[in-house]
Formats: sequence, C-alpha cells, structure tokens
Amino acid sequence: MAGCSKQFEFVFDGGLQSSTRALLVNEVIKHLLYERNQIPLQFDFLRQQLALAETDNAQQPSTKPLSSQSQVDRKAKSVISNLDNMFENIIKAFETCPEIQKAVVLLGSTPATPKESYIINLPHLCPEADNISLKSSKQALFQHLVAEQVLSSDLPLGPTNLYVVLCAPRTASHLPGFIPKASFKVPSRGHCLTLNMLCRQPTFACQDLTFEDTEVEISGIEPLSLECSSLDATVAYHVMSPSPEKRARLQSQFHLDKRKRHLSNPDKDFDLTKIHFSTPLIGSTPKISASNQPLGSLDLYNGTNCGQSHSQSVWFQCSTVVKGYRV
Repeated sequence: MAGCSKQFEFVFDGGLQSSTRALLVNEVIKHLLYERNQIPLQFDFLRQQLALAETDNAQQPSTKPLSSQSQVDRKAKSVISNLDNMFENIIKAFETCPEIQKAVVLLGSTPATPKESYIINLPHLCPEADNISLKSSKQALFQHLVAEQVLSSDLPLGPTNLYVVLCAPRTASHLPGFIPKASFKVPSRGHCLTLNMLCRQPTFACQDLTFEDTEVEISGIEPLSLECSSLDATVAYHVMSPSPEKRARLQSQFHLDKRKRHLSNPDKDFDLTKIHFSTPLIGSTPKISASNQPLGSLDLYNGTNCGQSHSQSVWFQCSTVVKGYRV
C-alpha cells in the first residue's frame, strides 16, 4: 500500500565537511526516535538520566530497585548502547567514503516493509566553499526541525526497529559496520519523508563556454583586422593550391578516370559536381554551452538513484538495529 510522501529543504549558509554531514545524520536519528515515540526522552537527556540512576544505585547498593524500573533501565541501556554503536559506524562510514550522498532511516519490522521511511539527501562536497562549524549547522538544522515540526506526525507508531541504509559510490567496496545490500530499493509503501539539505556555496567564475562571434583583445597580442580578409584569402590560395606540374598531372589523371568510367558504362556520365559528401570538409564549429548557473548557487541534490545510476552506486545497511521501547 503506497503511503503519503512529503519533502522539506534545509539551507545552510556554507559548505559541510564530511564529518559534519555524518554527525547531522546522527542528530536527525536522535530527534526522529523521540518524535516518533521510540524513546521516552531526548537521547542526551535519556543518557543523563540513566547515568544518574546508575550513580544512585552505586551509592546505595542495599536499595533494590523495583522490577519494572529495572526492566526500563535495561531497555534504556540497550537502546543507548546500540545507538552509540550505530553512530560510531556512521561516522566511520563517512570517513571511509566522504562521497556518501544519501542516508535512509527506516522504521518497521524489516527494511523491506517499513512503516515509515526517512530519506536524507546530503549536499555535495565543495572544497572551495567556506565550511560552517558543527555547532552552527546543528542550530540551523534544529531550527527547521522544531519550528516546522518536520518529524512530528499524527500517525500512531508503536515501538519498532530502526534501520539505517547508506548509498555510496560503487568504488566504496567496504564500509565499517555496514553490510552491502545490492538488491535494496527505497520502499514505496508506508509514510515517506524526504529531507533535502542544501548549501550556499561561494560564486566562482562563470563556466559558460558558449562561443560568441565577437572580438576579444588579448594582452600582448594585437588582434587581426577584418580589413585583411582579401589578403588572407590570397595567402590561403597560394598555400592551398598545388603547383602547375601537380595540377596538370591531376587533370590528366582525372580525364583518364573519366574515360574509363564512360567506357565501362556509356549510359552514365561521371560528373564531379554531383558528388555529395556525408560530412562537410569544412563545417561550423559546434557551440559548447554549460549551465548559466554559477557554481556558487544553491546546490540542490535530487535523491533519485543516489544522484547516480544504479550501476554506479551501492547500498550499505548498518549491522546494528535499534529497538524502540516505551515506559
């Protein structure tokens, strides 16, 4: 059953380093788990609360915690441990392959049949751009996530599994902590949300290579005058024309070939003017035109096929699975 699909865009005022992109993916996962009721508190607060509970239990070993609270603590420890492992694998994956352009977060019993899918399209790497800090990028991201309530939904969702799949170039034969999934496809069923991360990159020289018939003055070289066209034609004639001896030899060879063709087929005459070439000997040079959009404009990444064809990309699934829980 096909579900609804939404898209949101996040614009950063600069480039994002590969390490920053990895950490932003982790932050989205943290916020998603809380918004979709997979953990009772924000991840950082949940870690602090668990650390305080462990400290209290260490100071008062004689006090036995309630069985229900002990079970909740065990679930919280399991979630935090698995998330730490998953976040570490994601960071290592981006260190191994900085060209990762897409991350897919799936909520459901299996990756093939998720109830909800979250596609994160990451901006391209731009070495010439002024990279912004992790703190600034996190502030900008959460400003959009919270203000626009991007990850919140009225659809009920019970505790389920969370999977992370990364799309990388085929040159990346191995990502630490990830398993290649050649047959994986982004599920079309369930609720699907796409997050497009864009970067404002500096404007560089225009890459328009369109040829224009205008005079260009080059420093140190005097441009040729258009009044010398007759002289150029005369020079070209003397350069390209053969000598009188060679011209006479070619003419005699031409008449001899013509006589032979006429004798072999007297009904048809050979006329040089009727010869047509499949390609002109002298043709106009084709115009090479690039996009008029400068490199410094918004770098919009369309997540279709990972930005590449299926033959040029491969999917990797994180070996760690996080199971949500309720109190």
